[in-house]
Amino acid sequence: MNIPGYVDALISPSRKVFYRIFTVGLLVKATAIATPESSAVTYHDDVAEILSTHCTECHHPDGIGPFSLVDFTSAKRRAKQIVEVTESGFMPPWKPALDHGPALIGERALTEEQIQRLSLWHQNGAPPGDLTKVPPPSPPSSAWTLGPPDLIIRLPESYTLPAEGRDVYRNFAIPLPVSKQRFVRALQLRPGPRSPIHHALVLLDQTGRAREQDEAEFGPGYDGMGIGSGTPPSGHIVGWTPGQAPYEAYPGTAWAITPNTDLVLQLHLLPTGRKESIAPEIGLYFADQPPDRESFVLQLRDYEIEIPAGESAYRIKENLTLPVPVSVLSIYPHAHYLGKDLQIFATLPSGEKQWLLHIPDWDFNWQGDYRLQTPLALPAGATISMVYTFDNSAANPFNPSNPPVDVRGGWGSTDEMAEAMIQVLTDSADDLAALSHAQKAYDIAKAGGEARYHY
Repeated sequence: MNIPGYVDALISPSRKVFYRIFTVGLLVKATAIATPESSAVTYHDDVAEILSTHCTECHHPDGIGPFSLVDFTSAKRRAKQIVEVTESGFMPPWKPALDHGPALIGERALTEEQIQRLSLWHQNGAPPGDLTKVPPPSPPSSAWTLGPPDLIIRLPESYTLPAEGRDVYRNFAIPLPVSKQRFVRALQLRPGPRSPIHHALVLLDQTGRAREQDEAEFGPGYDGMGIGSGTPPSGHIVGWTPGQAPYEAYPGTAWAITPNTDLVLQLHLLPTGRKESIAPEIGLYFADQPPDRESFVLQLRDYEIEIPAGESAYRIKENLTLPVPVSVLSIYPHAHYLGKDLQIFATLPSGEKQWLLHIPDWDFNWQGDYRLQTPLALPAGATISMVYTFDNSAANPFNPSNPPVDVRGGWGSTDEMAEAMIQVLTDSADDLAALSHAQKAYDIAKAGGEARYHY
């Protein structure tokens, strides 16, 4: 099968760049399987559940996917295409390698057995089975899945996304209507109907500078990939991608919001071929009690990046040694279009390597935050490493420059970045203070000294 040609036929021109071929072996969980009989595979018995679990959050009538797969008729119409993209590893989109780190919440990878069942269903003529017994499709992310929120945050006015053109990064500074300190235990973003929102990041700003930027630029929000004065909620990494479950703080670690604070919502938007009114809602769920534990976000980064034109394997490495034991809760890797291979791991005091996350085929347009199903304990003395490789050659299909040009670190979309945020939990307030001190020492060293750090 000619995958690029297939993608051209399947996806509208404004979205082609946001889909990438995935390495087949990375999306398939190796498992011992029993080959099902072709005649026994039906939509009712096999296919409906696979599509509902892995596909329909994006592929529904108002979703980001280019077509719907919520019912038998639409699935049968696409049966051949479903088989081709799942067998090739092109879909469903899931970037982390499954054997290089702990299990993650919301893994979308298909098992070999599921891929085989889809193939047998197609080979047998896509039989329906008993459609009267097929459960209704799960509600998309437009539903408040945790129940009615305690507070709903809306944009003061909607933003109009142009019908055509490049993808847009738009930031919105929204005053939080609270009269006293509250603690957030969960957050859900509802993207709105026919949403062109590819992913989102939720930040807080107490300086007022984000609101000044918003007010200074024409129309709602302001452009830019940089987060500026916005900072992640204390000890948390709060993002959203289609299909992701609402963000729920680890028990006992709800994060504070206070009066005179702005919520900064960064949206990555994809033109759809028609003007779109962007008006997402954010639901906040409050905790009854203040937190009794604090999580902390470790940040490894390198902005001193200089990638020569044509360089296909430019490598950076950053390390931070833990002064105290921690438990890893979530991981957020970040690079731009030249990112190729992203590795985040820990080297234990024994010398053993403990994988945290490995994305061997990075795609800037499928970035996200990854939450562990079970916290991963790391001992004091373990060194967390970030090893990123960048491809600035003409062979990189996502290289924004043709022919390639020299690229440096920066906040622009055609600049590069290398960041890894790792949310961890400590055992005590003293351990938290020691971890914070280690992070500050790392930050000062990266800045080139205390004076430059403060500047």
